[in-house]
Amino acid sequence: MITSRKFLALSAKTVLLAGVAAGALSLATVDFAQAQGHGSGGSSDSGGSGGSAGGGSGSGSSSSGGSVAKSGGGSVDTGSSSTGQSSSRGQGSAGVQVARPAAPATQEADEDSDRPEWAGGNPELNDHAGAGTGNPSSGTSKGDLYGDIVVLLRDLATGEPIVAGTSVDPETGEEITEVYVCLDADCTDTVATEFGEIPEGTAAIEVDFGRSSVARSPASVTDHALEEALDKLEVAEDVALDVSGRIVYSVDGVWYTIDSPLENLALYTDLATGLASDATSETEAALDAVGLATLDTAASLLAGLADKTGDITLDYLVNENVISGVVEAGDYYDYATFEYARDYPTDYTYWVSIDGALPVTATVDINAYLADESVNGELPAPDDYAALFAAAADDALEVIELVHTQIYTELLPGTVE
Repeated sequence: MITSRKFLALSAKTVLLAGVAAGALSLATVDFAQAQGHGSGGSSDSGGSGGSAGGGSGSGSSSSGGSVAKSGGGSVDTGSSSTGQSSSRGQGSAGVQVARPAAPATQEADEDSDRPEWAGGNPELNDHAGAGTGNPSSGTSKGDLYGDIVVLLRDLATGEPIVAGTSVDPETGEEITEVYVCLDADCTDTVATEFGEIPEGTAAIEVDFGRSSVARSPASVTDHALEEALDKLEVAEDVALDVSGRIVYSVDGVWYTIDSPLENLALYTDLATGLASDATSETEAALDAVGLATLDTAASLLAGLADKTGDITLDYLVNENVISGVVEAGDYYDYATFEYARDYPTDYTYWVSIDGALPVTATVDINAYLADESVNGELPAPDDYAALFAAAADDALEVIELVHTQIYTELLPGTVE
């Protein structure tokens, strides 16, 4: 049974998604890599197996996690996964690590100055230090979960890395699980790690997280964003989905879109974890009241977090689930009940100006548009559950970009008139 979507045609466009600048990224911790978790859940139209993205216990969950390779000779978490061999291949896009800026050099003290010793970059010497020294209880930062996270060959059903074999650490005698690192976007060319590290000279493809780096925000920030989003749903007269699947709500007859990346992140994380748990999360309860507490909605919420011009890949999904806290590192979300087929409205009208001519309207079949090879192409197989969830989120992301582009300069694939 294919999960159906509900859509509400809006007469006016809402504001563009707010962009969020990516902060400095720090090197990924070793055991972060193989992200994603053991979530259990029901069918996709009854709540599904929750999770903002990941792998799971569904078709072979990992017992101790997979691994995330780090570029530049970084080590790979060697917690073995119980997936077995597979010919499934994951996709990803190139990304660039942002280096943390160096701290400014401490100024030399002027012998004639009467300023205290702790001035000029030595706050640790100040008994009364407060501002500028950081708040140790300001919230848990997730920044250390970002870094040189590269694309791996993965099981499309669970998201777990495909095991390339094992080796023995010559110094400790410990067994190391080796995985395949992708060397092209389709992962048709791979290289196995060596003693848990990417072979020297290997041009690995980094996972591009874009503005979803907001997931690194302290828990206090995302908690506040969740409160803001739930407050909107509480006061809403009606709640529905727009053409891309994003949540829209009406107040006094006026429709608004929840388009804040932070709010989409918070809702996504809370909904996904709720769907995978016996306990009902706040977001799950709020959306269940309007029939939207499903993995389909979770996929659209994930799209609301990502860059409009980016891509949501399996590696993006698996790692983002760990970064956002949907699952613990080494776990994989269970998508075994997720079902998806493209059933977007087929009569979307857009403006097009060819060769500088005055813009005219054209109508596109969104499903045919998404199925075109130049856009997203064919969907994964129905039993490639994790990859299928990533594809559903990526479809929603493409539609968000579609409706936010004011004028196109050529007819889109799938145009019917």
